[in-house]
Amino acid sequence: MSEQIETVTCPICGKEAEIGAIYSPSWLEWISGKPNWKKRFIAELGLGGMDIGKAGLPMTWYVPGIYCRSCSQVVVHIEPRRKHFPEVKE
Repeated sequence: MSEQIETVTCPICGKEAEIGAIYSPSWLEWISGKPNWKKRFIAELGLGGMDIGKAGLPMTWYVPGIYCRSCSQVVVHIEPRRKHFPEVKE
């Protein structure tokens, strides 16, 4: 018995997209701007940014969203839990 994947219309290209989630063994944080080593360090220590994940199975975080195979885009829905944005110089 295979799982039936629920689909929706992609908000970017208008084609069919599948509903799913991005999973991580640790928390997920949003930090604005181009990625760099300093921002990665801040995110890994939980010292900045905005938590965007939800607690799932033990030791797992996830962010629900959709993935469109046609335009290769992932669109996620976040419900921020905390916000703190220290200035991070690039």
